[in-house]
Amino acid sequence: MPETPEQVVAANVRRLRKARGLSQERLTTRLKAGSGLATMSVWAIERGRRRVTVNDLVALADALGTTAADLMSPDPDDATAPVRRVYNVALDNGTVQAVTCDQSEIDPNGWLCLYNDRELAFTAPGARVVSVLDADKGAERGA
Repeated sequence: MPETPEQVVAANVRRLRKARGLSQERLTTRLKAGSGLATMSVWAIERGRRRVTVNDLVALADALGTTAADLMSPDPDDATAPVRRVYNVALDNGTVQAVTCDQSEIDPNGWLCLYNDRELAFTAPGARVVSVLDADKGAERGA
């Protein structure tokens, strides 16, 4: 379990990068120009061998789709940002609608409910998910 702030940030960056299916190189390409972070810098940060500046935290958080506060959080549950997915939803009228969200559920009435950041993004009776595409990975799987 991480104990120092550097170890907490290192563990969170590594965990979130892997959860999003990103290599260190791919994460580096997501960093905004001028961040000063190269692949070796990401490698060193993930091992707790490089001091992290506020600018580093902000750049990494932006590239990982989370916040600097989440990267500094010692509680792994607090630092886990939801993974966004594209749900292709078949509606009763035969059309298919693509909805990007981070959580899905069937409510007690049988309605499909899709959420973004805990806010309802889509709901419909009798709708069914026909496929799911991980927004970051581009990998599709049937539902």
